[in-house]
Amino acid sequence: MAYNPDGVTDFDVHLYLADLAYTKFIHRFAGQSPASVSKKEHTAFLLYWLCHNLFCTRSQKINRDFVPIAVTLANGEKLALDTYFLSFVYKEIFKSIKPLPSGGVVISSGCDVLWFL
Repeated sequence: MAYNPDGVTDFDVHLYLADLAYTKFIHRFAGQSPASVSKKEHTAFLLYWLCHNLFCTRSQKINRDFVPIAVTLANGEKLALDTYFLSFVYKEIFKSIKPLPSGGVVISSGCDVLWFL
């Protein structure tokens, strides 16, 4: 069973496939500057931060897989990110391994998650 904290469905309903590129996503969720930050804006910021800065997703878009993590953090709940981060790193490295004709392997340059090394 997937991790599903309270509020995921409420936030996920606002995500449209056409608005998942970083710039469009930010413009969609940005509120008026003198107003206080809403919960939806806070969750959107955390989702952007996770995708862009921590997980460095390849597609340069928001990844819906991280919505439950963003909602949990926005709810103020403690969450160990190490498990999510390491599983994402292993998955990205596995997807980046390309076999060479000589029998060796090389990690393609598309593996952006290696920033932490």
